[in-house]
Amino acid sequence: MVTCKKSNVRKYDPNHFNDYELNFSDDNFEYNLKSGKFNTLFSDFADTIILSRKETNTISKLFFEKYIDTLGGERYISDSKIITMPDFHEIVVVKKHNKQKSHTSISYLVNEESKLSASDKDIFNFKVELLKILYKNTEFKKCIDTVKATKHKDNRIFL
Repeated sequence: MVTCKKSNVRKYDPNHFNDYELNFSDDNFEYNLKSGKFNTLFSDFADTIILSRKETNTISKLFFEKYIDTLGGERYISDSKIITMPDFHEIVVVKKHNKQKSHTSISYLVNEESKLSASDKDIFNFKVELLKILYKNTEFKKCIDTVKATKHKDNRIFL
């Protein structure tokens, strides 16, 4: 008797990533990976960050491996702890062919030990790996350093 085991590894074409637009933001900045536009949310600082082909391919692979392309609608990922106020400060927005496909907000309380569903864990791990890739990029790092250096000018009030 011969049995076939279904493979959990997804095949993907890095060119399919071109159909998507990925935006990542937190309380301080917004970054569009496709256009390269980086801007702060509390000042006029803006820059353009162009990712290398290797960085883009790594993010593309991660995007499909973590099933980010299959997300739809609005989603909130938080630790199973009860919170009294919303604490979502990291947002991943996915667009396909210029139409928003998903909007995911991630609580800053979520960490590796958080009890999450498998799909929420994939999204969280995608965010962690994405940030590792971005922080290795010197242009992105310069922008983050600028955000940190100008943070004292942030006069927003969070209620």
